[in-house]
Amino acid sequence: MGNCSSSSSESSLFRNQEITPQHPEQGETQAASTMSERSVTDFNSFLAATNTTVTMVKTKFHEFDALQKEHCELKTSYEQVMEDNRSLRQRME
Repeated sequence: MGNCSSSSSESSLFRNQEITPQHPEQGETQAASTMSERSVTDFNSFLAATNTTVTMVKTKFHEFDALQKEHCELKTSYEQVMEDNRSLRQRME
């Protein structure tokens, strides 16, 4: 049915082959320690990225706040100039 052979000559090629794991085997304690170190590093990377983002947001917030204050001052000045202009026009009439 399939292309697989069930002859013993072909299956013996795999039986006699030495298998070496790609990653060295570790004890449970060493594996847990490695996992813990990696998670601390991942968490520190996460914190660094978050701190960078927070710093950028703070900077943008302060810039926006300064622009908002300047806008309010300009709006107040504009309203004062318009009021002065109105009173001068009334005096000229």
